[in-house]
Amino acid sequence: PSIVCAIGFSVNAATYEENWYLGYTEGEYSVAAEAALAFITFMILLNSLIPISLYVMLEVVRLIQALLINVDVEMYCPERDATAQTRSSKLNEELGQVSYVFSDKTGTLTCNKMEFRQFSCFDVDSKTSALNTMRSYGSMHSREVSGGVRFDDARINKDQWRKQPNHEHIRNLFVAMAVCHTVIPEHDDRGHIQYQASSPDEMCLVRAARDQGVVLVDRSDTSVTIKDGDDTQVWELLNVIEFSSNRKRMSVVVRDPLGRLMLLVKGADNVIFDRLRKDPSLNPLYSKTRSVLDGFGEDGLRTLVYAKVDISHETYKRWKRRFDIACTALTDRQEKIEVAAEEIEKDLELLGTTAIEDRLQDEVPQTIELLGKAGIKVWVLTGDKQETAINIGYACALLTPEMGLFKFDDCDESNIRHALEKYLSDVEAAAVESGQEIGLVIEGTMLHWILPTKDDPEANEYLADLFVSLAARCKAVICCRVSPIQKAQIVQAVKQRVTNVTLSVGDGANDVSMIQTAHVGIGISGVEGLQAARASDYSIAQFRFLKRLLLVHGRWSYRRIAKLVVFSFYKNMSLYMTQFWFCFHNMFTGQTLYDPWALASYNLAFTAFPVMALAVFDRDTEARRILHLDQFPELYQDGIKNRLFNTKEFWKYTVTALIHSLMLFYLPMLAASDMEEPDTGLAYGLAGHGITAYTAVLLVVTLKCGLETNTWTIINAGMCVASVYLWFLFLIIYCVVYEYLPEFQDSAFWYGADTRALSHGVFWLVVIFVTVVSLLRDFSYKCYKRNYNPTLVHCVQQFEAATPSFNRFDVRKAAPYLFPKHEVKAFKPTLSEGVGNYRFLTATDTSQQSEAVSSTKVFVPRPEASPGRRRMKISDIIDDDL
Repeated sequence: PSIVCAIGFSVNAATYEENWYLGYTEGEYSVAAEAALAFITFMILLNSLIPISLYVMLEVVRLIQALLINVDVEMYCPERDATAQTRSSKLNEELGQVSYVFSDKTGTLTCNKMEFRQFSCFDVDSKTSALNTMRSYGSMHSREVSGGVRFDDARINKDQWRKQPNHEHIRNLFVAMAVCHTVIPEHDDRGHIQYQASSPDEMCLVRAARDQGVVLVDRSDTSVTIKDGDDTQVWELLNVIEFSSNRKRMSVVVRDPLGRLMLLVKGADNVIFDRLRKDPSLNPLYSKTRSVLDGFGEDGLRTLVYAKVDISHETYKRWKRRFDIACTALTDRQEKIEVAAEEIEKDLELLGTTAIEDRLQDEVPQTIELLGKAGIKVWVLTGDKQETAINIGYACALLTPEMGLFKFDDCDESNIRHALEKYLSDVEAAAVESGQEIGLVIEGTMLHWILPTKDDPEANEYLADLFVSLAARCKAVICCRVSPIQKAQIVQAVKQRVTNVTLSVGDGANDVSMIQTAHVGIGISGVEGLQAARASDYSIAQFRFLKRLLLVHGRWSYRRIAKLVVFSFYKNMSLYMTQFWFCFHNMFTGQTLYDPWALASYNLAFTAFPVMALAVFDRDTEARRILHLDQFPELYQDGIKNRLFNTKEFWKYTVTALIHSLMLFYLPMLAASDMEEPDTGLAYGLAGHGITAYTAVLLVVTLKCGLETNTWTIINAGMCVASVYLWFLFLIIYCVVYEYLPEFQDSAFWYGADTRALSHGVFWLVVIFVTVVSLLRDFSYKCYKRNYNPTLVHCVQQFEAATPSFNRFDVRKAAPYLFPKHEVKAFKPTLSEGVGNYRFLTATDTSQQSEAVSSTKVFVPRPEASPGRRRMKISDIIDDDL
C-alpha cells in the first residue's frame, strides 16, 4: 500500500503547475525526492498493517496456555505427586500438529519396576563338554514379598535349588547376580538391609539373589561381602567396567575367597554370545540358550546373559596397566576404556540367563490406540531384543493381529537396499490393492547400515531416504536393539525428510539426545530421575497423560493460536486499509483520518482483550469428545493437516479485511456526506467522518470476534462489552481533558467533534447500518456452512447442543458421508524368499471394514540427497513480514 500511495503522490505532484497551492515553483521541486519522502510518510501511516503487538499477545497467550497445562488436574499423578510441567511455552501450538511420536519403552511405556520372573541354568560335563541337562526355572505367576518379587517355583524356593543336580551352576549364577553390579547395601537401625541402585534392573537382580539365599551384605570400593546360606564370603573387587549404551554390558574383575581371579560379565545376549568361547562342542548349549531366550522374549521379558572367565595373575597385571592408563586418559577416555575392556572380555564361559518383567503402565494400550485413531504414528525405539519388542508391541496395541508385518531377519549389508526397495514397492501396492495396515520391525544392526552417521552425514543418504519413505507409509514402527545415539539418528532422519511435526518421549538420561532432536520433547518424570524431564519442553508423570496433552491441550492451543494470528492481521487491516482508501480522496498527501491517540489505543486497549480471551478460553468441543475411541479422535487431524493456519486461511481473512475496510470507509462517507450539525448547520467534517468510521470498525471487529467464538464464557462476553465501553469512555475523557487544556486544543484532531458526533442521531444510525451490512456476509456464510455443508466439528457441536450423551455412531447415522470406509483385502508381497521376513493377511482371512485414517505426506526418495524442510510455522509469516 505504501508503494501505491507513493506512486499516486508522484502522479499528483508532477502536476505542480496545476496544484499551485502546494507552494512549489519550478527549479525548487524534485518529484523523485518528494516521492521518497512520501513513501516514508505512508510507511509510518500504514505501519500497523503488520500487527507488531501480535508478538506480545502471543507470548501472553502462550504463557496462560502453559499455566492451564500445569494446573490440569486430569494430568496429576498421585503415585508420584507430579503434575504436567511446561518448560517451553513457544511450542504449545505444535503439540496440536504432531504426526510422529518416537517413544522409549522402559520407563516410558512400562513402569520401570522390575520383577524377577525366570532364569535358566545349564549343566555341562567338564570332561566331555557335552550338554547333559537344561533347565529353565520360574513362573509367570509370581507372588509379592517384602522388598522384592519371588517367583513361584517349588524346585527353587526355600533353598530347594541346593538339592538340584546342577546346584553348583545355579549357585554360580546367583553369586554372579550378587557380585556383578553397582548396588549399595545400607543397614537400618533394625538391622535390615536396604539396597540403593541407579538401575532398577540391578536392584531387581540383587533382590532375586537375596531371596534365594545369596545375600549382598556389604560393599566398599575394594570388596563385596555376600552371605551364601550360612557362609559369609568376601570377594575382593579389583576393577569395575561400567555399563554403557555402546558396550551394552557390565563387567567386574574380582578375586574370590579362594584367591582365584575371574571376570564376571552380564549384558545383552547378542553382545555376550559374540564373546563366548568358540568351541564346536558347546554349540548345542548356545543353541538351546538362544531358544530359551527367544521364549523369554516372546513372553515380553527383559533378558540378560551372565558369563565369566578365569584370569591368570600375569594376564591381569598386563591388562591392568593398560586399563589404568585408559582410565586416566585426558582425551577420549571412554573410547580407550572400551578398547581395554575388549581385551579381557573374551573367551567367556556361559553361566546362565535371567528374565525380568517390566509391566506396562496404566492405559498405555488405550493411549497408543487413541493416538493412532487421531492420525499420529507411534514409533517405539528400544534396546530390547526383537522378540521382546514385538511382544510389547502387541501388548500395548501398537501392533495388531490384522496388521501386515515387515521384518529384516535375514538381511545384511549386501541385500539391505534390495529389501528396502521391495518392501517399499509392497507397501505402496498394499495401500492401493488391499488397504491393509502395515507394521515395520527393524534392528539396530540394520539401522547402522541405513542411517547416516555424525562423522559421515552424506553416507547412506539414499538408503535413509528409502527407509524413511517406507516407515512413513507404515502404521507402526518398532526399532529394537538400538542405542541412544541411534535413537537420535532415527528422529533426525525422519525430521529432515518429512514436513510434519515430530515428538520424542522418554524418561532417562539415555533418551535426552532423542528428546532434544525432535521438534517437541516430552520427558517422563519417572524412576530413572529427572534428566529427561529437565531436558524436555514438557514433562508428564506417565505416558497415559500424553493423550490429553496432545489431543486436548495441543489441539486447543493450535486452534487458538491460529485464530489469534489470522484475526490479528484481520483487525489491523480492517482499520488501516481505511486509511489507504482515504488516500485516494486526499491526493495522497498523507493526511490521517483518525486521531493519533485513537490509533495508539486500537491494539493496546480496544481490540486486544477480546481476541486474547478467544485465544485462551475458546474451545470448539468438549475435551471428552476426542479422548475416547467411541468419540472423535480424528478431530486432531485439523492440526496434522494444518487446516486452520495456511496460506489459504490467511488470504481468506485478508480478503475479508479488505471487503470490510471498503464498506467501513465508503458506507459512512456516502451515508453522512450531506449530514450537517443540527445547531450550527456546519458540515459533518473530516473529524466526524473519522469518528464514525472508527466506531464502525471497532464494532465490526468486536462482533466478528464474537462470530469466531465457539464457547462463550463470562470472560469472553465481558471483554467484548468492555472493549466497546472503553471506546466511548475514551471519547468522553478525550473531550473533558482537552476542555481543560486549551493550549493543546489545536493539536487535538477530534476536539469538539466527538461530542457533536455522539449527540447526532444520524451517527448512531450510520454506525448500526454499516456494522450490520459489513457482517451480513460473514453471518450468512456461517449459517450456510453449518446447515448445508457441515464438517465433523459442526455436527459434534450440534449434538452437544442437543444432548450431552452421544457417540460417533449417533453422528454417523446423521452424517454418514463424514465417516468413509475402506475394505481390507488379502495381499501377497512380492519380496523374494530369503530376504527379510513378512506376514500379511492370507486369502482365507475375512475382509474387514475399518474407518479410513488419512496418511501424512511423506518424502519421496530419490538417489540424490535432498535437504529436509518443515511446514510453515505460525510465527514464520510474522518473521517474514517484519
